[in-house]
Amino acid sequence: MTDQEIARLRDLVGKATPGPWTSERQDEEDGSIYHAIHSRLGYAFVTNVEDDANAAYIVAACNAMPRLEAERAELVAALRHLVSMAETRDDGAREDALCTARALAKLGEGA
Repeated sequence: MTDQEIARLRDLVGKATPGPWTSERQDEEDGSIYHAIHSRLGYAFVTNVEDDANAAYIVAACNAMPRLEAERAELVAALRHLVSMAETRDDGAREDALCTARALAKLGEGA
């Protein structure tokens, strides 16, 4: 994602009702099922969703967005630092760059 796309998402998050968001399943007398998606901070009702998977995704994505954006910023900063270290002629800095790269590669493994 570009910095502009991230800035746009950050702006949207900032304007939205703060989370955490939840989904409340509603079983209607006519047999229909929907999820009321809302914020726990003041019940900011957003929409009804009829599909369990869509409701779960919307809630998870809204709740994860601030953490994902923060993690991306940290990763971009670390990668820029890594490039800077790798471009030096100092063997010690290159070794540090390799250690940093290995640490970054393990992020997705929960390490």
